[in-house]
Amino acid sequence: MIERYETTKMRLLWREELKFELWLKTELAVLWARTKRGELPVEQVERIAHDAKIDLVRITEIEGITHHDLLAFIEAVREHLEAQDRGELHRKMTSYDTEEIPTSIRIRDSIDVLVATLDELSAAILKAADAHRRTLMIGRTHGQHAEPITFGLKLLGWYDILSRDRNRLLAAQQVAAVGKLAGAVGVYGELTPEIEAEVCAAMGLTPARHVTQVLHRDRIAQVLTSLAILGGNIEHIASEFRILGQTELCEVREPFGKGQKGSSRMPHKKNTIVTERLCGMSRLLRAYSGAALEDIATWSERDIAQSSVERVILPDSFHLTHYMLTKLLWVVSGMEVFPERMRRNLESTQGCIYSGRVKDLLLAWGMEPEKTYGLVQQCAFNAAETGETFHDLISRSLGFTVLCTTDKRRQEFEQCFDPWHDLQYLDVIFARFGL
Repeated sequence: MIERYETTKMRLLWREELKFELWLKTELAVLWARTKRGELPVEQVERIAHDAKIDLVRITEIEGITHHDLLAFIEAVREHLEAQDRGELHRKMTSYDTEEIPTSIRIRDSIDVLVATLDELSAAILKAADAHRRTLMIGRTHGQHAEPITFGLKLLGWYDILSRDRNRLLAAQQVAAVGKLAGAVGVYGELTPEIEAEVCAAMGLTPARHVTQVLHRDRIAQVLTSLAILGGNIEHIASEFRILGQTELCEVREPFGKGQKGSSRMPHKKNTIVTERLCGMSRLLRAYSGAALEDIATWSERDIAQSSVERVILPDSFHLTHYMLTKLLWVVSGMEVFPERMRRNLESTQGCIYSGRVKDLLLAWGMEPEKTYGLVQQCAFNAAETGETFHDLISRSLGFTVLCTTDKRRQEFEQCFDPWHDLQYLDVIFARFGL
């Protein structure tokens, strides 16, 4: 991942040094398991554990010759061991016996980081939803004014989709938190299922029920597709900030810091640079998930086609996702909300947003359906063109005056123009979220 979009927590989990540290930890765990079965003396494994060192420069030098990073790692570590100990390091193992457990650990721990930040973001959204429970705004469908909602209700939707992302991440983590020490084709060879179970338990994993030389790659594909879906939901929220922050709407805006500049040419601008960035990053996550899906099919018991892909998509996907979550948390925590602008926008269509209620009322009074729709639609269109209110136009129409003959019906008509009329179940919806 380029430094610009790295996060400290993900950098620690995906740094090259940690990979080699986990490889060594796995190798030593196998040796300790073998001592318990009388295969090796304890003092020999103690000596190996004491002498083993990781030299990144030396590993790189050897890999330049062998073109095999695992064997370069083993050879570099062996150089620090006594002659009688060198042969036991990596004996009875194949490359992916060493590599798979560390990969699963990094995926597991990366998901823990994501879930923790996602929880912070969700808590911030839920708090804002409660605060704006009754902040009235217009709901929009197809980019057009529809009917009134509240900003808090919109925020609840964001909280809801992120809660499903949390569940998907945890489900993917469970699928990915497995290990293998089953040899070159998954039948163990000189290692045993008991050693595999012991080493996996020591690493906080469970043994996979079936493997080839590698863990089946649908596991990683599930992780990456879960990240892609989370990225899509972040994009959904970020897009709403971009829409609502447009000059003509100006209902909600992402933070704009002191000293920040929006445009090299136009100093007046407050560009939505962070939420636009998040929308762009979601494209990368979707592309990486596609690569992970391509990696599922391997030739027979092993090929190396997925290896180069995973070296890129795993650290990059986790970096991007964590960066996106932290940035969206910043946006939500510091967002500017303009309730008065929301109210003005709601009223800007001269009351046409209440056309659905008026239509239903006229139907209840007995007006024929096609006539009702035509009358209401024409009055709404006229309101938009003339600047007169929809209320006044409909109340003067012949079809309306014929039916609205009592005070009770006049009162029912007036109630149609109360923006809170159809929000009577707002508290019921909030109660579903414990608010």
